[in-house]
Parts: sequence; structure tokens; C-alpha cells
Amino acid sequence: RCDAFGAAESSYDLKQHAQNLPPPPATNPGTFGPNFIADACEVAIPALVNICSVQKGPWGQIAQSAGSGFIIRSDGLIATNAHVVRNAKVLNITLNDGRQYRGRVLSADELSDLALVLVEDPLEAPLPVMAIGDSGNLRPGEFVIALGSPLNMQNSVTAGIVSSTARAASEIGIPQSRLDYIQTDAAINVGNSGGPLINLKGEVVGINTMKVAGGDGIGFAIPINAAWLVLQQLRDTGKVVRPFLGLRMASLNKNLVRHEKRQNNNFPDVETGLLVVGVAPDSPAMRAGIRPGDVIVEFEGKGIATVQELTRAIGYDVGKTYSITVARRGTGTEHLSITSEGLKL
Repeated sequence: RCDAFGAAESSYDLKQHAQNLPPPPATNPGTFGPNFIADACEVAIPALVNICSVQKGPWGQIAQSAGSGFIIRSDGLIATNAHVVRNAKVLNITLNDGRQYRGRVLSADELSDLALVLVEDPLEAPLPVMAIGDSGNLRPGEFVIALGSPLNMQNSVTAGIVSSTARAASEIGIPQSRLDYIQTDAAINVGNSGGPLINLKGEVVGINTMKVAGGDGIGFAIPINAAWLVLQQLRDTGKVVRPFLGLRMASLNKNLVRHEKRQNNNFPDVETGLLVVGVAPDSPAMRAGIRPGDVIVEFEGKGIATVQELTRAIGYDVGKTYSITVARRGTGTEHLSITSEGLKL
């Protein structure tokens, strides 16, 4: 017979049957089990936060916006995007389990669009911390997962693949940025900004930052290796110092080399490299003896073909000396040393 809820009565001992079943297969984060996305999320989501920012407008009006972030230190230090907390008067932080805290902007860097937020309220216990991965090992086609609060829907999960591991900032309309971006088709929408892009181990490999307006499946995240260099400076000094060489350069290709040789018979005999277009007065480049018209063909003993390669190689190191090889017409190649200095803004 059926009871009031329609459940059939049976003498079958379900509990005994469950005891006789073999244990479920163990799943480790990073393995491709049947619930591999859920497994990765389970590792990372406890350290995911929603950030509600309250701003005051120029005429006293109050506005609110929402974004995401993730905890990187157990005392409540949170990484996010600078645009998530820009002009914030009040920050309300909500954890995955519903706990809420007040926060404040510790430091921010608009050029890289990164910021640190610190929980201000007393903590009853250390907060969960998200594991940091290695974005340098990412390959196009790898699974990634975007966590955050798109359109203020907290603790949302979207999944996709890495479409590109190094999309140049100039390609997506941010020429002032030194960063390359991870391109992904995991859905990134308003409110996802500042949240983590994780791998199948539940480790952060990027910080969700933007999507292409009007484009589906084209989102971008700051690689965690590059972001971490900025976040460390923001944590330690409250600002970001960038290296300065004093060079204006253009990446050479066969067509550009052919054009330059037609214009100048003294152009160096090269096929690729970085053409020095200008050298700033009293700069590290000028003191190193680099001249306009030189072609940089090696940096730290390795061939170099694009300005982006040089920018990546320098990173955020200030005061470091590098070896470079330049090609000059009539003198062959010359080996020089250049020491970066802090960019004065």
C-alpha cells in the first residue's frame, strides 16, 4: 500500500543494501572524475567572497555595486579588481557560508586594475584561504572555472576552457596596460569582476576582470602569476613601482624590415628583433649606450621578437641589470648592459 505521500511500503531493507554497496570512488581535486568541476569548486568556494560597494555621488546620491573577490590570507586579506572598490565609502563582505563583515580598501593600483581589501570586523576564527596556482603552466584548451557573483547572484559557477593564455592588452583595447590576459569562454559577467578563475585542482590561475561587450564566450582574466607580483607590492608598500628603461620600440617582421631597408641603406642586416625608435634623455637606455636605430636581437642571451616578450621578461623588477645584444649597421653586434630603475610618475 502507499502512505499519504505515495511511498510504497516494502520489506526491502534499504539501509542494509547501502551497507553492502562498495564505497564510492575517491576523487581528488585535479582528477577527471564524473564531478570534476564540482570537486574543484568544493575546494575553492569557501574562500570566495561577494563585495558590495557603497559609493557617494558628487551630489550626495548613494549608489551600490557588487563584485567578487577571494581570501588570500586568513586574517581577511582579499584580492579583487580595483574597479570593484573604486570610490567606495563602505564595503560589505559576504562569505560563501553567509557570514558578513565590513571591509576597507587597503591599497589599489588602477593601471593593473588590482586591489587589496581587508576585513575590519573582529574574526571569531581564521578565514579559509584560496590556494594559488601557476598560470604559467596553462595551455589553450584546459578546463577553467569562473567563480563569483554575476548580476549579484552570489556563489555562481561557470565553466569553460582557456581560449588563449596570453592575449595582449593592446588587442583588447587597453594599450596602457603592461599585462597579458587569459582569454576564456567561461561566462564572465558584471559582478564576476575580482573573482577567481580556478583550475581543476581548485587553485586560482587568474582574476576575472572583463568581457567583450556584445560578445558571448569572450572573457578575460589577469594571470595570477602577473597579478601576484602586483598584489605583493600592494601588500608590502601600498603602491606599485614599475621598471623603466627609457626605450620606445617596435617589433620587427619581414615586411617592416624590407620597408626599413628601402628607406635606409644602413639598416642592420636582421630579420626579427626590436627596433629602437627612441631613447629617453638621461634614462637607463641612454646610459647603457643604446641609440635610436639599433635593433635589439637578444635579451639575457635569448632571441627576442616582440615588445611583449621584453615586457614579460622584465616584469616588475627594479634595479636589476640585464644583458642585451644590439645590431648596428657597420659595427655588427654589440653587447651592452642596462639596469632598470623605478618609473617616476
